[in-house]
Amino acid sequence: VCSSDLLLTNQDISRETIRAAFASQAIPNLWLPRDIVRVKELPLLASGKLDVATCRQWAQACPVL
Repeated sequence: VCSSDLLLTNQDISRETIRAAFASQAIPNLWLPRDIVRVKELPLLASGKLDVATCRQWAQACPVL
């Protein structure tokens, strides 16, 4: 899950890896998320869609990488 301020992921990924992936796709560093939060698993709704509200709550409570 990514916004301009946050990347919420269940993958073991570093800021350098993300920066390299953005650069390989010619995506500007300006779009690089400010914070990265690693979680065990992403929250899903009963429909199987991502629970964005819970992601936002976790992002505020979780330590930033």
